[in-house]
Amino acid sequence: MADDTLETAVKGARIDLLGLVLKTGSLMVVTFGLYSFWARTRLRRWLWSSVRPGGMPLEYTGQPLEKLIGFFVAAVLLVFYVGLVMMLILFASLNLTGDTTPGFIAALALILPLYFIAQYRGRRYLVNHTSWRGLAFSMEPGAFGYMWRAFLYYGLAIVTLGLLLPLATFRLRKFMVDRTWFGDQPFFQSGGFTMLYAAYLPFLVFGLATIGLPAAASFNGTGGNLGWLFITVPGVVFGWIYYRVASFRMLMSETLYSGGTELEIHPRTGKIIKIHLLGNLIIFLILSILVPILVAMLFAIFGALGASLPSQDILTEEFSLGALFNLPEWIILASTILIYFSFFVLRAQFKHVFVTFPMLRHAAETLLVHDASVIAATRRGADHHMADADGLAGFFDFGGGI
Repeated sequence: MADDTLETAVKGARIDLLGLVLKTGSLMVVTFGLYSFWARTRLRRWLWSSVRPGGMPLEYTGQPLEKLIGFFVAAVLLVFYVGLVMMLILFASLNLTGDTTPGFIAALALILPLYFIAQYRGRRYLVNHTSWRGLAFSMEPGAFGYMWRAFLYYGLAIVTLGLLLPLATFRLRKFMVDRTWFGDQPFFQSGGFTMLYAAYLPFLVFGLATIGLPAAASFNGTGGNLGWLFITVPGVVFGWIYYRVASFRMLMSETLYSGGTELEIHPRTGKIIKIHLLGNLIIFLILSILVPILVAMLFAIFGALGASLPSQDILTEEFSLGALFNLPEWIILASTILIYFSFFVLRAQFKHVFVTFPMLRHAAETLLVHDASVIAATRRGADHHMADADGLAGFFDFGGGI
């Protein structure tokens, strides 16, 4: 291996990450989600610092108050959009057609611009708050340009029954990469969309079979035997996962920095599937133990506060399940809300430990940076700071849930 090729190491133990997410998750629950802006910042700092290209850790520089401000800005925008624009569309649809269905469909379609804008801005915020070797990454503004291109390319993919989806994948990634910088030097996405078809073919074949076989059976009057779905549907799922992993690998390997430095990465589809299956199984087993304990504790605490809990101890076998329904309504409501909120917070936090971090580690450990001598000549670049953070992206939960 050449001396100017950098390997990537990953530091950090999952037990340390588990302690972090349990602490921040608990604070999120007791603050009813307000602490989530600080929790996400602490999580990103931990994950970023664990990835070390050439032995030097990445650094996340985002601030919680930026996220809080961004959330409120996005909330105002969404309230205005949903509360005014969508109501006007539904009102017009009712008066013009006598039915709200066309207006409802049009209103849902108009959410897509916000989705694509959030996708670009979420990526841009993460890039603009990442640094390495004392130099910052940055990404130029371009959310609206990304939005109309997403409509164009995904529209072409739909009207061609998915045939041009690789075109959408390549062009939208290129739009992002070509606007990304490290210091004063740019990245560039080389290659072309046709290289993705080798990875896309399994998904395309199984997808067309899943749609085409029932249509053919209906036309021939032989419908009713759906046994082939047990082959085509799993094929579609595996084909899609394979396409996502393989296309990412191909596109990363065609990403250039400053015209000379090349990136190479080799995530494996089988490994990604294994991480997801095993990680979600572990999460299910943990929650199946924690949730009943949480239910018992909350009802016991609120029952004691309400001074109306039956004399039996809720944590003993003598406590009757039917006694729960005799508790005051405010106790049942408060406990239900906290159980519901705690469940989703814990599930998301455990996902970071058993899915997100193992996937990040697997991908990062296969990352190589070739011709890295160019990096030594990099200087500080232009500032593309985002003061309002990724508020919209938070609503759509981009950034891999982190």
